[in-house]
Amino acid sequence: MKRTILGILFLFSLHGVSGQNISRRAISAGGGYFSNSNFNVSSTLGETFTATLGGSLLLSQGFQQKASVDSGVYLNLTAFIQGFYMGSGFMSSSLGDPLMSNIADIITVELHDTIAGHPLSFTGKGSLQTDGSASILFSPLCIGKSYYIVLKHRNSVETWSSTPVLITNNGAEYNFSDGTNKAAGDNLADLGDGNFAVYSGDITQDGSVDFNDYPPLDISSNNGDLGYFESDLNGDTSVDFNDYPILDINSNLGIIVLVP
Repeated sequence: MKRTILGILFLFSLHGVSGQNISRRAISAGGGYFSNSNFNVSSTLGETFTATLGGSLLLSQGFQQKASVDSGVYLNLTAFIQGFYMGSGFMSSSLGDPLMSNIADIITVELHDTIAGHPLSFTGKGSLQTDGSASILFSPLCIGKSYYIVLKHRNSVETWSSTPVLITNNGAEYNFSDGTNKAAGDNLADLGDGNFAVYSGDITQDGSVDFNDYPPLDISSNNGDLGYFESDLNGDTSVDFNDYPILDINSNLGIIVLVP
């Protein structure tokens, strides 16, 4: 009997016996990835997660069914950035990355209440494509109410919609490019081909294109900055003499933010 038991143990040692061993790497192979303009979520199969539209992430332990992410509603915009405009309804890509050559830049879009003072209600970020299109994700909490749409960009003048826009279960659409009357106070630049754009030149983001925007441009130009800089007004990833004309023009025009 002792020899039989030893023989069995010997066979086990040759073939290797272990309990069920599910590594986290093996689980992740069955997981998923979700991305939109507000957050990225990587998940493993069976582990629940919670994502908020603000971008924070909580990952809980345990083996349950994967939770779903409420994607909210999309605001589909059309807009051009004056300094980046190349003509024929297209802008240059300012990111300097061939893999993202269809993206003009990143924009911030805010939804402001229609009551006095127009307080900020929701904020979203997204990619503005070179053809002027953008889809910005917002919380479903904005559904059923009208808001002023505010477009912000790193070196452009903050631009408000001329009228409030109703957000429905299907989201909403707004076009800043087909008429100056689409912006509060007609605050859009005429591109000369039937399209209109948000004004460029507010490098300091103080709401005005003026003498305060020259120092950062001077410094960046003297440094020969190449890449992604606020002072790159024409979006060619180089800060140089080519960025001054648009600042000169809009500064002389006294371009400022206009609010409904």
